[in-house]
Amino acid sequence: MRVLTLARSYLEHKTVGILSGKGVEFKTLERPWLNNTPNSSCIPEGCYIVKRDKAGRFQYYAVQEVPNRSAIEFHAGNFVEHSQGCILVGEGLNREQDLVNSNNAINKMVEIIGDNDFILNIRAANKDDFS
Repeated sequence: MRVLTLARSYLEHKTVGILSGKGVEFKTLERPWLNNTPNSSCIPEGCYIVKRDKAGRFQYYAVQEVPNRSAIEFHAGNFVEHSQGCILVGEGLNREQDLVNSNNAINKMVEIIGDNDFILNIRAANKDDFS
């Protein structure tokens, strides 16, 4: 099973990251860390199974068994307001740390990963992750 790492940088009003693994590299945008509060916070660091989602709201990929949370999905969106606790993906970040080309990125993610499940390892970024 493919393993993807999400290295996060926690900012005051948002969380940005790099999602990477074999053949994958996207920028991410999430809500800030607010103690895992539903609809307002990014999810806790840790290791999760992610399954192809063909029944959820966005129908891309759903993060499984997030403590005290449900309906956590990967999907398109350029601004933190486009997420209620989900993980947004893009091709890059602009000066304001918002995503660019998010629709292209989520479609590329589906092309690369397909219907396969994967393991998501979420951790804090170190200085080398964003260089």
